[in-house]
This record gives sequence, structure tokens and C-alpha cells, in this order.
Amino acid sequence: MGIMRRAAVKAERPAASDDGKETDKAGPAEPRELTIGVEALLVAGNDAAFRDFVADLFAAASGMLAVRRGLGKATGLTGSEIAMLLAIRRLSGETASVGVRAIAEHLHVAGPHVTAEIGKLVEAGMVEKRTDKSDNRAVDIRLTTEGRQALRRLTPMVRAANDVLFSGMSETEMAHVHRFLRRIVATSAEAVRRLD
Repeated sequence: MGIMRRAAVKAERPAASDDGKETDKAGPAEPRELTIGVEALLVAGNDAAFRDFVADLFAAASGMLAVRRGLGKATGLTGSEIAMLLAIRRLSGETASVGVRAIAEHLHVAGPHVTAEIGKLVEAGMVEKRTDKSDNRAVDIRLTTEGRQALRRLTPMVRAANDVLFSGMSETEMAHVHRFLRRIVATSAEAVRRLD
């Protein structure tokens, strides 16, 4: 949702009083059901600030996905393929063998999704699968020359996007946000289970 639309939606929302009741010019205040039960995140018993925070969190995630789609459009790759290539490059510097599981854990996605995307990249000639020297049942996924060239073309665009997205952010702020996001990633599966 764009900034102007969000502002319009906020303007349409009934105001909340300090006692957590919504006020409306048309009638008396009604008690509002809280969307969070964590007391530390309520302001004077009200969850309006928390709701705004969650809306902005979703908007940030949507914005990041839009940037990834834009990078894909500029390179002829999908956002998911870009993520796979970047993950393989990142993990190749850390481990002797890069497998589906390592990529899935790095990107926080399901193994079958990685397998499908890697298959497309193999067909496109950007990655190759070799038998893992330490485990004949596993595969070692590596960038081909074409895959490395694609990343060389992609990297300046990624850098330009990141310079805009993270301009003015300090190392300390990034560390705080990173810890927060890792906590959300770790707890989201349990949150989904509780919805079942």
C-alpha cells in the first residue's frame, strides 16, 4: 500500500481514546479488541502504535519484494532465482559443499522450493550440480561461469538499490534490526501453528 493510501486509511480510522475505546463522531465509544497481549507493546492500554508498526513491517517486506522483482525484471531473472544465485555465492565462501539444505536454511524457505529453483538455474546454465565428495547421496551446487557473469552484472544494481534502502543506517541500528528480524523468523512458524 502506498504512503498516500496508508495515510488515507489512517485518517478514516476512528480515533482511540486513552482507555482503549474507539471514538467516533457518529456515536459513543466502543471497546476495541486488542491485537496484541504483550503489555510492553501497549501504549496506555492501546494497541494503535503496535498496529501501525505491523502495517509498516508488512509495507517494508512488500517494498523489499518489489525491489527484488525490479532487479529480476532488469536482469531477466526471477526474484527467487536472484536469491538462489546470491545465496550460492555467499555460502560458497563459507563451506566446502553447498547443498539444498544449506541454501534453504540461509534463505528460510522450504527445501522443495530450492530444488525447483536450482533445477531452473541448471537448465539456464547458471549453476551446476556435482556429487558431494563427502556424501554420494548429496549434491554440491556451484555457480557456472555464466552464473558468475550474471552476478557480476547484477551486483552494481543490487548495490544501488541497497544504497537507497539503507542510507543513513548505522551498524548498530542494522544489528538491532537484524536481531529483531531473526526473532520474527524463528517465531513465525509457531505463530502459524497456533492459527491451525
